[in-house]
Amino acid sequence: DTVSPTSTVIAPVDNQWYGGVSGYDLPNILGAATDRPAAGPSAGNTVFRAYTEVRYNNDGDASKCWGGAAFDKLCYQDGGGPCGTAASSWQEMTLSGNWTFQVQAGAGTLWSAMTDGQTYQVRVCSLDEAADASGGVSFTSRNKETSFTANVNEKSLRVDKTAPTTLITVPSQQDNSSLAAISGTASDAGSGVFWVRVAYYGETEQRWWNPATGLWDLGALDSAPLDAAIVAATPPPA
Repeated sequence: DTVSPTSTVIAPVDNQWYGGVSGYDLPNILGAATDRPAAGPSAGNTVFRAYTEVRYNNDGDASKCWGGAAFDKLCYQDGGGPCGTAASSWQEMTLSGNWTFQVQAGAGTLWSAMTDGQTYQVRVCSLDEAADASGGVSFTSRNKETSFTANVNEKSLRVDKTAPTTLITVPSQQDNSSLAAISGTASDAGSGVFWVRVAYYGETEQRWWNPATGLWDLGALDSAPLDAAIVAATPPPA
C-alpha cells in the first residue's frame, strides 16, 4: 500500500459565514476519510487518524495556523510539517461518526481566538496503517495525505460575531396624529442582513400587538415579544 488516504471536509460549508447563534454556528469541524486503493491487492487498509489545519487567511505572516491555544504555527503550505506532524499546525480529530474537531463546542477556544469579519482556511488530512518493509508501523511508514483540493479536503469559513444594527426612521417623533407605515434601515458589515422582523408594544395596554386577532393581548408588562407578535418587514425595492 503506497497510496495515501483521501479526506473530505463536511463542515464548514465552503465560504459560509458563521456566527454565535444556534443554527448559524459551527460547533465542530467535521471530516470523512477513506483509505485507498479501494480495490486490488493492497486494498483493505484502514485510516489510522485524521487531522485538521485551520489557517488565518488575512495576514501576511505564514505562522498563522491554529496551534491549540493561538494562531502561532507554521502552516503546511508555508513550509510546515506534513499531516500528523507532532506539535505542528495539524490538530488531531476525534472519530465520532465523522472525524470531529471542536470550534464552538466544548470550551470554544478556537472560536474565541477567531477574528470577527475574517476568513479562515480549513483542511482535513488523514494517515493510514501502512507498515514498513520490516512490518513496523510508524509515522514514517504511514501514507499521508499531502494534496489538497478546494471544496473537497480544503474549505473556507468566514466569521461574523457582530449583530446587525437597525434604525427606525419613521416615525421620527413620539407623538403622531397619523401613521401610514413604519420604516427603517438595517445593516450588517459581515454576512449581511437576512431579514427584518417587527413587533409592536402598547405602552398604554402593556401588551404586544397580536396580528392574528388585531388586539393588544400578547405577553405581559415589559415582556419580550412572543413569536406570535412578530411580523415580517417588507424589504425595500431592489
